[in-house]
Amino acid sequence: MVLELRHCRYFLAVYEAGSVTKAAHELRIAQPSLSQQIKKLETMLGTELFIRSNKQFVLTPAGDAFLPHARGLVKAAENAVLEVAGVLEFGSASLRIAFIPSMASFVAVAAAKFAEAFPEVRISLMQEEAREIDRRLLANEIDIGIAAKRVSPPEINCVDICEEPYVLAYREGHALADKKLSRLDGIGDTPFAMFCYGSFARDTMDSYLSRIHFSPRAAMEVNCLECLLDIVATTNVCAMLPRAAASRHPNIAMAELKNPTASRVLTILTRDVTLETPTETAFTKLLREEVLSAMSGNEDTG
Repeated sequence: MVLELRHCRYFLAVYEAGSVTKAAHELRIAQPSLSQQIKKLETMLGTELFIRSNKQFVLTPAGDAFLPHARGLVKAAENAVLEVAGVLEFGSASLRIAFIPSMASFVAVAAAKFAEAFPEVRISLMQEEAREIDRRLLANEIDIGIAAKRVSPPEINCVDICEEPYVLAYREGHALADKKLSRLDGIGDTPFAMFCYGSFARDTMDSYLSRIHFSPRAAMEVNCLECLLDIVATTNVCAMLPRAAASRHPNIAMAELKNPTASRVLTILTRDVTLETPTETAFTKLLREEVLSAMSGNEDTG
């Protein structure tokens, strides 16, 4: 006998229902037929998968060991169907990705590598704020979101990539460079730029400033990362920025602050991990590798 996908589906149905009677009803097949298929599966594996008592089916140790494999086989089959459906609908698989501005360089590199490896997949990239990424995921307008970890709706699955520190960023040749700063309060009355109220980045920074009991001389508020980078690179204004974002600009220097540090957790967002397609899995793997590689490089040169 050969293990078939239906055996796995029947096994999972009985496990989830707790009885053959309920599982047969949900599967819309006859109870004797389902019992026979479960018995065939146990014969094939050479062991009992369920303990049968008082009409309750409880997994044996062998059944418990088989459970993740059954789930994996069924999930793989479902993913294959979803992938083929994408090909039939669009002429090729598609991947819709939204990301916060500070993740743009990571996503761009990962998307370019992905396009080379999978030329048949159509990629759509969208820069959005974190809250809009949540909304678009729930509305099925995107497949993957990349953002800093925050409190998201429970329907959204979050997979952390790594923790990234914030750094004090200033232009090359700035007077702050000679101070060898380790704490933000060392900037004195140096003009300071911040993101606008209402953004996750501003919430993070306000929390940090409150924690260290320091109020910088706020010179301006900006809602555009690229604008903020240009301001820091060309004026005497300094800012706290994610390290990878600050390192993107050739005319920006930075100081790693300690005691305490400020940081964020980079995360990948999806609607439901059980519905992740092979296309999504391949891209998130590339993105994770790109982020971790960049972070490692920044640590070496920081």
